[in-house]
Amino acid sequence: MFSKFLTHIEKDFSFLKNSRLLVAVSGGLDSMVLLLLLKQWNADIAVAHCNFGLRGSESDGDEAFVALYCQNNSIPFFNKQFDTQLPKHSTQMAARTLRYEWFESLLDMHSFDFLLTAHHADDNLETLLINLTRGAGVAGLLGIPPINNRVVRPLLPFSKKEILDFAQKNNLDWREDNSNQKLDYLRNQIRHQVVPALKNIQPQLLDQVQKSIQFLNDTNEIQQQYFDSLIQQISTQDKFSIRFSIEKIKQLHPLETHLFELFSPYGFASSKELLKFLKAPTGKEIQSSTHRLISDRGEIVLTQLIYPSSDFYEVTENEIQHPIRLSIKEHTGNFQNTPCQVFIDKSSLQFPLLLRKKQSGDYFYPLGMMGKKKISKFFNDEKMSILAKESQWLLCSGDAVVWVVGKRLDSRFVASTDTLKPLKITYYED
Repeated sequence: MFSKFLTHIEKDFSFLKNSRLLVAVSGGLDSMVLLLLLKQWNADIAVAHCNFGLRGSESDGDEAFVALYCQNNSIPFFNKQFDTQLPKHSTQMAARTLRYEWFESLLDMHSFDFLLTAHHADDNLETLLINLTRGAGVAGLLGIPPINNRVVRPLLPFSKKEILDFAQKNNLDWREDNSNQKLDYLRNQIRHQVVPALKNIQPQLLDQVQKSIQFLNDTNEIQQQYFDSLIQQISTQDKFSIRFSIEKIKQLHPLETHLFELFSPYGFASSKELLKFLKAPTGKEIQSSTHRLISDRGEIVLTQLIYPSSDFYEVTENEIQHPIRLSIKEHTGNFQNTPCQVFIDKSSLQFPLLLRKKQSGDYFYPLGMMGKKKISKFFNDEKMSILAKESQWLLCSGDAVVWVVGKRLDSRFVASTDTLKPLKITYYED
């Protein structure tokens, strides 16, 4: 297996040479074999071990086992204990989320180039079957990617049997996770009940499935080229969103399949829900775990879910860079207000100024208009989209709106030729 491993590395993962590698090691058969192969290859490695405490003393035993192996072989060792109680996550999904977040932090903190995991050919088959039972499109049948950003899986061509034979031949010790034998999880049911039956029917199952995955990858590449071109035809994009024309989407055939392929990469996997959403009124929205879709005047707006770190920001300096860039300077000489540059009477302001989003009941006195107007009415008159309204910043003095940034100044704060202390405030659009 070692010679086959070296050939595989040379052919498909030559970039791993001279790289600093972080290896995810549970202490089980697969990860211990990967660790041994890398050690025999003289790779520059360190080990990361996660202890989720789900099996009590057995979990602690896994940690101690991996730590001792690393100590005996002079391999840098990182470990962390986790709490898997995350809201809206199953234990398995919580564990996956937590460990990959930690792996990413280790990559950045210690300047590792790649994370290596021990997924193999049998894992690939199980993943394909799981996705198949859940109603996946082509992308869901591609199995486990060998490379995903900084995550590399060099054992995917190897079967579980090859890995076991290599471990036994090299007298390698490993830890058994008894929970892998339980049929509580879908993966274990497929692993112990479905896969053996399929291998009995087709002894070359793993090789044949690998060929099918390669065909599907080729098909997916062709399909992706089509959808990349299609998205340009039926949508417009900016740095915040993609806006799809509902009228153009309705002309696509078959409609349900197009909806699934367009929006499933963002977590919207129900084509029936998407069909219903095509008829939704303006303002209606649906969310996945990472994105949302908003119905807005004949368009579907796709945007990433962003949770602001603060409801407001104090503006105390001459220039701020976040959440938007503003400069504030004392001014002498002539001036003329524009949407992105305003001149304000400093004596009318209450410091520190506040930068925030719209709140219920907000109003101002728009420069150039008579009387006051609700901010919500001003947004509607400006024909701002839902996303634009949510992204709009207000510069405030106390509770009063001084400036709808980049749009309109409040007449109560405007500087005049008689103003003793005018301020020039400039908004720099990206």
